[in-house]
Amino acid sequence: MVTTVRHGVAQRSHEIGVRMAAVGLGLGTIGALGLGGLLARYLHEVNSRDPVTLGLAACLLGAIAIGASALPACRATRVDPVAALHAK
Repeated sequence: MVTTVRHGVAQRSHEIGVRMAAVGLGLGTIGALGLGGLLARYLHEVNSRDPVTLGLAACLLGAIAIGASALPACRATRVDPVAALHAK
């Protein structure tokens, strides 16, 4: 039973990751819009719900995430799959 569950999770790990990212994006957008109203008092001449600002912030965070995952991804491509399977 444990190996069946493990195998199912391994097959659906990409789908699980996409769903977690979508939920995180949704919660982050809701949080940004909610907290933007509180920060509007401190921001002069900037709309707290400016779509350009929110879009640029999302792009910046996405670029940082891609940059942070590039090095581990490059390292993972250099590993011999047969050696990785025998190591476990």
